[in-house]
Amino acid sequence: MAPEDLKEYAGLTTTTVVCRQHLTLSAAGTELIRWALEGTFGAIKETEITDEAVNGKEENDTSIKEDADEEVSRTSVQFTVMECVNVLVKPGGHVEVSWEGNVINDGIADAVLAVLFTVESSPAAVRRKSSQFRHLPILS
Repeated sequence: MAPEDLKEYAGLTTTTVVCRQHLTLSAAGTELIRWALEGTFGAIKETEITDEAVNGKEENDTSIKEDADEEVSRTSVQFTVMECVNVLVKPGGHVEVSWEGNVINDGIADAVLAVLFTVESSPAAVRRKSSQFRHLPILS
């Protein structure tokens, strides 16, 4: 019996559980995350998401200034792994992994999270993070 038929023939309802895991990857960038996911899962779908409401605007304490001198980027990248697990990489290293909860998707999501945590501590990510600190001015 198909899940859609449960209500009509058995009087049962179905529920979809969406699972989300939030994490912060301060060392690994979008390119490194893409490389690690492609290396583990093969081809992945990539979608660029731009928040048009705040793109190009600078936010002050009191108001939003329209034409900012410096462009404020609110572009996020979403990777879809095996057509069931979405990895949304937001500015500032914030990552959200979401999937529809079931036995197969839970296993794939566990593998995706393992890859993300591994890439965060990889030598390439550590090297990338340390090179960012080299360009900071020394304050006296």
